[in-house]
Amino acid sequence: MSAPLRYVNEVLSKIDKAEGDEKVELLKKYGAMHPYNMILSLNFDERVKINVPEGVPPYKQDESQHPDTFQTTLSQQIKRVGGILVGRSENVPKMQRESIFIQILEGVPPREAEVLVFAKDKALEELYPTITFDLVKEHFPQYCVKSTPNVAV
Repeated sequence: MSAPLRYVNEVLSKIDKAEGDEKVELLKKYGAMHPYNMILSLNFDERVKINVPEGVPPYKQDESQHPDTFQTTLSQQIKRVGGILVGRSENVPKMQRESIFIQILEGVPPREAEVLVFAKDKALEELYPTITFDLVKEHFPQYCVKSTPNVAV
């Protein structure tokens, strides 16, 4: 039996590499759970947006550091992400929202930070090309909304 998957990037990579029924089973298994539902919504639902500028923010991380030595994981930080979404964070000053986002990125392993940045910019398919809008919409249509006003979910 293989070791349990601890990091968001590991799960998404496993789904991306799987084929056929295994891909669908993995997507269904993980897609309904936090933080994967938030990451998929953030990427595929145009209403769900982090209230920070597009692109990679100026954050620092030690790529040589082992993932197990980071303070936290994206799974543990996903609630903080929810607090800086459009529709939920308008009363939070811009600098504070950006600071929270950078703290999250610096506190999680580099590959998880990368997943969050790409999902924020609706570009997760650049990292995981087989996890597509159509695939996710088929199994989780609530995560895939195009061209509607910004609202928090």
